[in-house]
Amino acid sequence: MKVISLLAFACTVSLDGLSAGMTYGIRRMCVPIRSILIIMVCSGTALFLSMQIGRGLSSFISPGIAQAAGGLLIVLIGIRSVYQMYRQQTEIAKQEDESTHNSDDSTQTPIGLMSEILRQPAEADVNHSGTITGIEALLLGLALSLDAFGAGIGAALIGYTPWLTALFIGISNGILLITGLRLGAMCRDIRWLSRANYLPGMLLILYGLIKVW
Repeated sequence: MKVISLLAFACTVSLDGLSAGMTYGIRRMCVPIRSILIIMVCSGTALFLSMQIGRGLSSFISPGIAQAAGGLLIVLIGIRSVYQMYRQQTEIAKQEDESTHNSDDSTQTPIGLMSEILRQPAEADVNHSGTITGIEALLLGLALSLDAFGAGIGAALIGYTPWLTALFIGISNGILLITGLRLGAMCRDIRWLSRANYLPGMLLILYGLIKVW
């Protein structure tokens, strides 16, 4: 049962990869296997490191409180994800009414750039080549790791095994990214797919609430 719960957690946390993949598929962008492997390693490593922090915290907290705290942290990450998607949709709507678009200075910093990539995955294609390679794959991997890092602390408090969770997260990210690329390529003209970007955050909220109670 715990393996099934862990698999559900890994898939839920990795849904940002599905969303990014769909974005690239719709825009006919290419993500080579080497780049997908880089993204998988980044996600797994970030989660493993964050779970070490979570394990340290769990030693000062009773198991019951630790699980509730872990679930609450995952809920907060989900709320943040939904809010980010809402902001992204609002910004896109504003941009459609403007003839020019001024870039945000915050994307010039590493953290700002990763945050922008998480909200708008196409921003990872820095050289506008239509292919995510090298440093671009690393940037995307780090961006997708932002939520995984926070969720990893929550997962450790809940009691998941760090190395196994990191492995599941890395594999799930790769599989869902590839799935998203294929879905996006097949469904380029379906407008409601843009609403699916809210799904990762909503599922994180649901998963966290289940763990709290």
